Amino acid sequence: MDNKELIRVSPEAAGIKSSRILKLIKDLEATGNEIHGFMVARGGKVLAESWMAPYAADIPHSCHSLGKSYTCTAALIAITEGKLSLDDKLVDIFADELRSYGRYPHPGMENVTVRHIMTMSSGTKGMPALNDLWLKNFLTSPMQYEPGSTFMYNTTGSCVLGAIVEKVTGCGLLEYMKEKLFCHIGIKDQDIIWQKFANGIYAEPGICATTEANLRLGMFYMNKGFADGRQIISKQLMDQATSCQISTAKWPDKPGTYGYGYQLWMGSLPGTYRFDGGQGQLCVCYPAKDLVVAVHQAGRDPGATGMVLEFIHEFMADNENIAPASIPGAFEEDAEALAELHTYLASRHIALPKVTEEIKLATERRAQTLAGTYHIAPGDRIQPWIEVVPVDYDFWKYFYDPSVAVHLKTIEIKPEKDAVKVIFNGRSEIVARTDGKPQICITPNVLPGLDKTCAFAGLDGDGDLRIDLRWLNGWFRCSIMITPLENGRVGIRTEKDMLHEGGTPWTAAAEASRI
Repeated sequence: MDNKELIRVSPEAAGIKSSRILKLIKDLEATGNEIHGFMVARGGKVLAESWMAPYAADIPHSCHSLGKSYTCTAALIAITEGKLSLDDKLVDIFADELRSYGRYPHPGMENVTVRHIMTMSSGTKGMPALNDLWLKNFLTSPMQYEPGSTFMYNTTGSCVLGAIVEKVTGCGLLEYMKEKLFCHIGIKDQDIIWQKFANGIYAEPGICATTEANLRLGMFYMNKGFADGRQIISKQLMDQATSCQISTAKWPDKPGTYGYGYQLWMGSLPGTYRFDGGQGQLCVCYPAKDLVVAVHQAGRDPGATGMVLEFIHEFMADNENIAPASIPGAFEEDAEALAELHTYLASRHIALPKVTEEIKLATERRAQTLAGTYHIAPGDRIQPWIEVVPVDYDFWKYFYDPSVAVHLKTIEIKPEKDAVKVIFNGRSEIVARTDGKPQICITPNVLPGLDKTCAFAGLDGDGDLRIDLRWLNGWFRCSIMITPLENGRVGIRTEKDMLHEGGTPWTAAAEASRI
């Protein structure tokens, strides 16, 4: 066996009752969030794992701000190697860039250090705009606070941290992490998809990773930076990174009021810390019990995402069903409970459409009447792609693949046996099943590498053709309604999930004429 392969054991073998793991996953699902990926590890061994089909173990999933912890880990490695210091100043690191801008930094910026970036306490006035000039925006930002005095969440600052690592190492973040860390903790090339800005710098938020990759990163932190027989990050730095470095008491989000380390959060359960990204992408670590829980989810209701985190803390705090880490064999194997757990974990899947033969035939008849290629009216800006924030302001628009047209110009409807193919711009082909059976397909997306889809075709309440499309590299959903109009025209309406809103989806409409 490859020495990087994670060992799988029963929960009881690691001192946890199988029934308690089952309760945890059921609690998480009861919040109403879709739990796309779920893994529990103790003592470096995996006790339970599950993916909500068609989401799967080998599909990298959007991490959002959990990716900040990957970037920060690269910085900690560079510091351990002596290529960077916590006290290095941004104006020194980026002296050449500042000269090229022809502008002096605002008073106070000369005191901003790497430490301030890592603790989100740089003191800039608001979060400098995260657009194609994000580095310049940050370095020339007006200052609001004394650096180090006040926590203020700052994604642009996290991008700057990545730029710092790339500058001092002379290496791209992904390549640096592959060489210095990933190969030592078992994260494979196919486990990470990391987007780049136009200036070539790997971005935050730009990471999609498998649930296991996030779990392995958490386990590396639990091991205090030691892996593969070497101290990759100094223990002193790891102790600092995983302890409270700045108060977040005034932060409005309750799960985030317990303090911040180096690009990670302290938990409400004392001694826990976590990597945390939008819509509930989590890796929660509890050194006192040697526990790591990694979750990918669709947290469309922000309140439910907080509940997921508290259920994980409640699980970790359970002393009745979780023995001390020093007594791994405290509970006897419970074959019945273990079988129930495994059956439940293996049976999890998204809510599938209820399809009768009558509904299936009606859907296929509607698709037949709409079959053909349609040209979308000029000026109608409609797009079905994976996004962070629809549509006018989207962090990921800076990473779009120029070979994939963003706005739809043509849409083709092509009925097939048990499915309807919908082809965007003559290139991106979606297979929408009419029989309710999930099918994973690969098609070009505006974001390179994020190409896994699953779709269903049906009819909405008005009898229009409805395509429910999931981009499996994230929590994103897009519904496309196609309505027949007069003279060979159709109406097209899209609905997309909203980031953090938990309410009405974002909608757009267009008209198209049959070619």
